[in-house]
Order: sequence, then C-alpha cells, then structure tokens
Amino acid sequence: MASLRLLRRHRRVTPLVDTPSAYSPHAVTHMRDLLVGLVLVVLGVCSLGSSPAQAQQVRITGAGASFPFPLYSAWFRKYNRITPGVRISYQSIGSGAGVRALLARTVDFGASDAAMTDAEIAQVDNGVVILPMTAGEIVLAYNLPGIEVLRLPREIYPLLFTGDITRWNDPASSPRIQT
Repeated sequence: MASLRLLRRHRRVTPLVDTPSAYSPHAVTHMRDLLVGLVLVVLGVCSLGSSPAQAQQVRITGAGASFPFPLYSAWFRKYNRITPGVRISYQSIGSGAGVRALLARTVDFGASDAAMTDAEIAQVDNGVVILPMTAGEIVLAYNLPGIEVLRLPREIYPLLFTGDITRWNDPASSPRIQT
C-alpha cells in the first residue's frame, strides 16, 4: 500500500480513510477532495510568516515510492491544470528516500509502500498525517508446458517468495498444487 505522509503543524493525527479503487469512477472526485485537504494543510503551513504576494503561488513538492508515480502524476497533472496558483510535483525516488526526504523536511509530503515506524514519526515535530492512497497486487506468472490453469493454495505463496520452494515439482509443494 502506498501512503502519503504529510508534515503536521499541530498534533499527531492518523486518520482512517476509506479510499476507493484508483480506477473506480469516484476515485478522481475522491482524490480531488484529498488534494484539496492536502493543499489546505500546506497553505496553512506556507502562510505562516509569508506575505499575501507569496501565498498566491503555492508550490507543493513530494517524493517517494515509485509504484504510485504514474497514478500521482496523472492526479497532479490534472489538479495543476484546474487549480490556478497551486503546483504539486512528485519525484519517484523510492520509498525509503521519500521517508528520509520527509524527515529532512526537503519535501512537503512523502510516499512509501511501507508505513513509517513510530521512531520515524517521532522525528517529525508535531507528527505526521498518514493517508492510504493506493494499493497493488503481485501476480505470479508461470510457463509450464501442458498446464493451462494452476491453482496454488495460499500457504505456498510465502514458500515461493522465501525460496523454500524453488521448483514446481518440489515434493513439499506438489501434493498441494492443483493443475
């Protein structure tokens, strides 16, 4: 799951957000609402100590996970087009680098496939807001001559990923694999 991490000026809040599928008809509207909230938070932060002329052009920068980059790019491109005076940009630099950039305060928000740890959150004055934004799947592909459908029981998946099972005819897995 990719999440946005926002700097928070006042108190630590971890909302639970019911996010629709990125490809559902309501996702764009839902994302617009989330981005409006993001913009309001960042505007509040930016407006502290800035003159009215500076507050008219807002630049929001983010960095982090590469998985959500195509989705964020589409959302931010559309948002930038329909919202004058606000520019949101995002760099795909990897989850860990995104968290480090957020901790270093070189970005306004970061995205990560893994949740920030309590220790990382504690490094940010006044905490962070964590918003689940999108999720992905892992698909196992296979090329076994003569087998068109392969059904793997769930307990096989971790054994494949850890390397405990390295062959499809492994004695540990073959009685449990249905073809």
